[in-house]
Formats: sequence, structure tokens, C-alpha cells
Amino acid sequence: YTANFFLMAKYRSKVEFVDTVCISPNFYDVYDSGCKVEGKKSYSGQGAPLAVKEIEEIISPNADVEFRIMLKNVGSGKINSVTLGQARLGSEDISCQFTGDQGEKSVKFSGEKQEAVIICKHLLKGQNSYSTTLSIDFLYDYETKQQHKLRLIK
Repeated sequence: YTANFFLMAKYRSKVEFVDTVCISPNFYDVYDSGCKVEGKKSYSGQGAPLAVKEIEEIISPNADVEFRIMLKNVGSGKINSVTLGQARLGSEDISCQFTGDQGEKSVKFSGEKQEAVIICKHLLKGQNSYSTTLSIDFLYDYETKQQHKLRLIK
């Protein structure tokens, strides 16, 4: 006798993302012997179904830095929702929210759209460039299904 059976797992998990970024209050990209802003960075191989795929750093003339962070489901299952946890630039909290929402700290993933963008902003202090850490954590609800065959032999 051969029969199909399905395994389904639903769970909530947390992803912590940390990277070193260059902060340069100088809008005109003058090298000051500190560090050089990379603009866009791509990432892969983080080990969780929810991954940071790309970060874009934008320095504005009014001494603000903006990070555009692209999250994507890279697993074989489905992410139902993502909630933004703590976000820090060095030792300071930074303001973050999902795009398209009015100050929302969570977003629902639906169907084929298994990605989201977060905007983080921070007012810069000082005049010289420096390297610091950007750290953000996310809670997400994940669901995965697998089909298997079971064969019983008498």
C-alpha cells in the first residue's frame, strides 16, 4: 500500500541583521581619510528564510542618512508577516518603517509578493566620515509544507 502524506510546519522566528556601514555627513563625497560610502550593498547566504537582500545608503544635503533595506523570502515556504524589532546605528536607535505604510512596524506578505522594503532615517552629527554598525532585527511568521510517500509492505 502506498499513500501520500503532508507535513506542515508553522513557526515564528527572529532574524538579527548586522553590518558595518560608512557614515559620511559630507554630501559631496569628498574623501576625508575616514571611510567611503558604498551606496548599494547586496547580501546572500544568511541562513534564514527571511533575508536582507540589499541595502542602499543615501546621504541627503540636510545631514540625514537614509537606508533602504530590501527584505525577501529566500526559503521554499511562505512568510505570512514581518514585524520590525529594534533598529540601531552604532549605539543610537534609528527610525524605521515599511514603505507604503503610514509608520507601520509590520507588513503582511501575500501570494507571490514575498518581499518588502524598509526605510530607516537618522540625523547625522559631526563632519568626518566614520564606520559603525547598522543592526536591525525582525520577527516573522513562516509556514512550510512538504509532501512525502509512505509505502507499507506486508
